[in-house]
Amino acid sequence: MTKYKHTSGEWIRDVWRDDRDQSIKRILVLKKQVTDEGYPVICECYQVGDDYEQALANALLIAIVPELLEALERCVSEMTCDIDWNTTWLEIVEQSRQIIAKAKGE
Repeated sequence: MTKYKHTSGEWIRDVWRDDRDQSIKRILVLKKQVTDEGYPVICECYQVGDDYEQALANALLIAIVPELLEALERCVSEMTCDIDWNTTWLEIVEQSRQIIAKAKGE
């Protein structure tokens, strides 16, 4: 298994809202697995002006980077060796389509 320098594991987007008016206060990307200290923060995304949608989309895209990396590595690995192009390649394409849809918020 490849060892990476980035935080391992699944990442998630989390939105913190003000309890009083439910306005968005912070948009975070966190490691999904909780530790003794809580959920490790990968990054925080800020909106420019009132454009919360863009900040939410940016955080979503950042949160799926580990999945994108895994899918790309699988593509490269499978394309450079002997594989069953009828089944394995179709699985790779379907995985890639799902990740693309996730990145687009679909």
